Amino acid sequence: MKVLIVDDEKMLRIGLKMMIPWEENGYQLYSGAEDGVMALAMVDKLLPDIIITDLRMPKMDGLELIQQLNNHPQFQGKIIVLSNYEEYGLVREALKLGAFDYLLKVTLKPSELLSVLSNTSELILEERHEKEADRKKTEALDKSYLLSKNQFFVELINDNHVSEQELAYLADQLQIVSSKQPLFMLYIQIDRYDRNKWSRKQLMSFSIRNVVSELISISPISEFADIGNREYMVLLAGVDRFASDTAKLQLAKQVSDMLKLYLNLEANIIISKPFFGLRQVYEAYWACKQAVGIRYYRSAPILLHVSETCCHVGSLPPHIVLLQDEMIVRIRAADTDGLLHSMQLLLEAAQREQLHPSLLLRCCLTVIDCWEATHIGGNDNRYSLPDTYRISLVEAPTADAFRIAFEEALHYLLHHAPPATAQKYRKEVRTVIEYLIRHLDQKITLELTAAHVKMNKNHLSRLFKQETEKTIVHYLNELRLERARELLKNRDLSVKTVAEGVGIPDQFYFNRLFRRRYGQNPTDYKKYLLKNQNRP
Repeated sequence: MKVLIVDDEKMLRIGLKMMIPWEENGYQLYSGAEDGVMALAMVDKLLPDIIITDLRMPKMDGLELIQQLNNHPQFQGKIIVLSNYEEYGLVREALKLGAFDYLLKVTLKPSELLSVLSNTSELILEERHEKEADRKKTEALDKSYLLSKNQFFVELINDNHVSEQELAYLADQLQIVSSKQPLFMLYIQIDRYDRNKWSRKQLMSFSIRNVVSELISISPISEFADIGNREYMVLLAGVDRFASDTAKLQLAKQVSDMLKLYLNLEANIIISKPFFGLRQVYEAYWACKQAVGIRYYRSAPILLHVSETCCHVGSLPPHIVLLQDEMIVRIRAADTDGLLHSMQLLLEAAQREQLHPSLLLRCCLTVIDCWEATHIGGNDNRYSLPDTYRISLVEAPTADAFRIAFEEALHYLLHHAPPATAQKYRKEVRTVIEYLIRHLDQKITLELTAAHVKMNKNHLSRLFKQETEKTIVHYLNELRLERARELLKNRDLSVKTVAEGVGIPDQFYFNRLFRRRYGQNPTDYKKYLLKNQNRP
């Protein structure tokens, strides 16, 4: 404990200094203040815990000093006053002003001084302990409140089936303003960062929140949520200063610049369309998340209005499906040279279409899954792709990085493929398979197929069954059903249209084949897909 003695009598200051062994009792003594003015100057420098002051002094007496200390932001200690017998009125006034105790100069003994100091120190420590406990409690409540708010928004963007009544109740409990003002969202995705510096997820979230809060404090509505996986959502009122698209873009630019300047973080920021009410947060978030996929095809982080992006979402375009099927055909025929060429064509088409990364990933993983299904039998996993390659595909930040990862994956598979003699079909069979895949949407007969390869149809049937262990019809139906399953992901295509598009105009027959292969009818399969298709 630091103790400061304030008295204009030098001898008294010396006497108090000599009265007890201060340091042995846990006190650090300062005894150089001759009046209140000097004491205040020393308080700023020393930050004493206890001040023992005389009441009668020149320049500034003890009572005025107490009043000054009561309003002094740096002094959080206790005051003990020194007095004489005839100064009881002053002592009483000092106690009213907040002095903790008093000492009589004439009768003061070491034991009395130690007792008063001990009582004062105990009270100071007790109050500090209570204050720290209150601070921790308040901090815990604030943290819990912020976590509850954050969880509210995380659940809101992942489940749009909360009733209006429950949504209003939760918003009211968390003091989330849901006014009739137009809202907009800033979707922030951290693009480039120092993994060593930001190894702690909570630290990044806390730092980003602080930077963003400084810029959005003027908005009548401002909410921040950490969605996870380095994604953040800022909800603001699109009025006054943020009413125009230009103003919103300027705000997004400021956020981007501040994150780079103060945290060395590079971010993709998407500005949503205006919307009304918390219910629309769901649609705004997923629209922004889909739009940020355009970054995949850019060389640097992006900052755009959601309406400025043109990333293809939803289902795979028909020509992409065709290229995917072509790769699958070449895998089944062990046509390694053609496989790499088809891969190049698929990636180039994805680039032209600005295909959303999730769709490109799904397409390429389908090809890899087909490879493994074709080459792996029983418990033999010698020819499966190690997880590290799949992770590289999933985590590829750009189309160029994905291209490299996909090429590496295919080269691994080709290098570790079974012996060619064990898997490679004869040229005639490969030609048949290519014919089937290119004419899936047309009527295909054994006679037409045999004529295409210039073979007797009975001999072709035996040869195909011998090579693939499947009849031509069975193999053709598998190809058609695989194509159909991909086309069903397109919300604009009916089951009937899909069936006709894969060369099975009889919908009842198509339904029976689909259920037999996949365990559910195509209508139920499509409903399930559409329910979850709003997310990339």
